[in-house]
Amino acid sequence: MDTWLILLIVVATVAVVAAIAAAVKNSAKKERRGTHGRTAGESGEAAVSSVLKECDSGTAIVIDNYMVLEEGQSRQIDHICICSNGVFVIETKNFAGTIYGNENMRMWQQYIRGKKYEFYSPVKQNLTHLYCIKKLLPKNVPLYQYVVFAYGDISHVSAENVTDIFSLRQTIDGQKSFRTLSPEEKLSLNEQLLAARADGISDHMHIMEIKTSQILVENNICPRCRIPLERRTGEDGVYYACPHCKFVKK
Repeated sequence: MDTWLILLIVVATVAVVAAIAAAVKNSAKKERRGTHGRTAGESGEAAVSSVLKECDSGTAIVIDNYMVLEEGQSRQIDHICICSNGVFVIETKNFAGTIYGNENMRMWQQYIRGKKYEFYSPVKQNLTHLYCIKKLLPKNVPLYQYVVFAYGDISHVSAENVTDIFSLRQTIDGQKSFRTLSPEEKLSLNEQLLAARADGISDHMHIMEIKTSQILVENNICPRCRIPLERRTGEDGVYYACPHCKFVKK
């Protein structure tokens, strides 16, 4: 057989094998994330946004994909929902399978088809987002945070501020508040948040900053202040805390 023909067959075979491997890898990723048509993130966040817009008798003001700079770091918040009973900072998760976790756990688990995956606590993640938004709003504004699972089974999750998409509207509308925001206040808060919104931050830059923060935390350095975390002992055992801000690593 001609040498060039053999070479052509080898190259074609390698390309086919690579394509199959990529397809299998992508399929596994979709299975874990719960993809439905579009990417899981797009479909899940779009569904959550639609539900949020129905809250407060259809008068809720919803800001999606809110990017803000906090002490030099970018923070991406899935949704901010402004209702009469307060401002809600919402984190959407699109994991399929069965989820295990509670408010005190740093790492949560996802089980799907006999496989176990770990991911950082979305409650702790969203507390950081809440911290950012709190600094942008007046002190008398009712502020709450919720984590919403668009897919998956969360019956094994023990956390008051975690819900699924089916209970989201009831959860938001049922939140008790210490005061009621007028329609004018809601519009004013929306304008304040939009004015503080950070523009020009690419997804790549944001992902790189997340990875940098993870490395800092792993080395007991505060991702906000960039100073060493102090080792402390509490009722639940040893933990690390920043002496400057409220960041805690358990």
